[in-house]
Amino acid sequence: MKKKDFLDGTAECHDRSRKMKNGQPSYALILRNLDRAITLLPDCHFSIRVNVSYANRSDYPVLYRELHGRYRGKKNFSMYFSFVEDYGSCGESMALCSRERMAFLRELIHTHHINERLYPRRQHALCVACHINDFVIAPNGDLYKCWSDLGREHLVVGNIRQKKKVNNYDLVCDYAIHYNKFNDPKCLACFLFPVCAGGCPGNRYNNERKGPRLEICPYHLEYIDEVLELMYERVQALPKQSEEIKNVVLNKS
Repeated sequence: MKKKDFLDGTAECHDRSRKMKNGQPSYALILRNLDRAITLLPDCHFSIRVNVSYANRSDYPVLYRELHGRYRGKKNFSMYFSFVEDYGSCGESMALCSRERMAFLRELIHTHHINERLYPRRQHALCVACHINDFVIAPNGDLYKCWSDLGREHLVVGNIRQKKKVNNYDLVCDYAIHYNKFNDPKCLACFLFPVCAGGCPGNRYNNERKGPRLEICPYHLEYIDEVLELMYERVQALPKQSEEIKNVVLNKS
């Protein structure tokens, strides 16, 4: 079983953007709950996603070392980052442009010696929206297929309090089989097609209804050569005896 939690950077940055309903900070509470869960549920893997934006991009290396130190030796813990995307509601001011993303990756590797998966890896599905049995649960029990759909009543697919949990199978199926790379001529012609998950299905859904305006492609091909160079440099820098680590970097394990 897997469980995913989200952080918006270090405590100070996270608590500015993710307050609880009563106005209290949530960072310390999340970590206290995670401390207990990791110990009590050793068979459940906890993956911490850190949302990286223009405002908190310098937080990730700090948080990376803090959490890996806190959960040292815990095999059911991992963390990764995801760039904040423009979903058309908050503007582009928080999202890093392609050049800024590359600068962020270079700094992680060359300055902080943090290895992250850079090149696309073959995936069967990109996110919750594409998995038939995965849902986002709202505080009132409403079920959604995408976390950017929360609060939009026409995108509710069910409710956990109802006997029949799911009732909007059309939308569930659309997310699973319609809004993907297999229906996109640009994706079909791309040399990354075999390993790319195809971009955000939520953005595809919005673009189909409101006209193309949101970014779909998760990789900017003009930077692929540079990404490969960064990967090569990182692999070469690893100790020669650490073949297992090399395999992880090369996505072979």
